[in-house]
Amino acid sequence: MVYEIHNAKLSIGETTLIEKLNWNIGPADRIAIVGVNGSGKTTLMRTLAGQYRFASGKLQTGITVKAA
Repeated sequence: MVYEIHNAKLSIGETTLIEKLNWNIGPADRIAIVGVNGSGKTTLMRTLAGQYRFASGKLQTGITVKAA
């Protein structure tokens, strides 16, 4: 397990970017994050890197995972 996300909500100020996110990312998984400008792609990646926190929900990170 690299990341396990359970019932997460991601907000910036009053703007909710993601609600009710459930996502498991494994070590062999390859993902692409696609969206229009301002949709929260960078904010999501910064949240996974530990720079931001989800407004609610749970993020579990694998013990050997380090943000680059």
